[in-house]
Amino acid sequence: QIGKQDVIFAGGCEELDWSLSVLFDAMGAMSSKYNDTPATASRPYDLNRDGFVIAGGAGVLVLEELEHAKARGARIYGEVVGYGATSDGHDMVAPSGEGA
Repeated sequence: QIGKQDVIFAGGCEELDWSLSVLFDAMGAMSSKYNDTPATASRPYDLNRDGFVIAGGAGVLVLEELEHAKARGARIYGEVVGYGATSDGHDMVAPSGEGA
């Protein structure tokens, strides 16, 4: 919105590391009810859920300045008018408290 770039790629990922699985298991947070049928274990909104199912993931957005997109006849899906941050990356379960 300040005019430095017309188009950007914004992305992120989380690596699946075995040590995370061990730590979540030590906390008693890992799913274990579906070990015999792992394809059915991930059920975040199900009444029978029983914990985390560890996985990696990634996502990328292509963000474009509105007038630039209109000038090339792009289909506009939405507009970013603000954002909020809810984690500071200090610790997985204990934010630093500094508001960073």
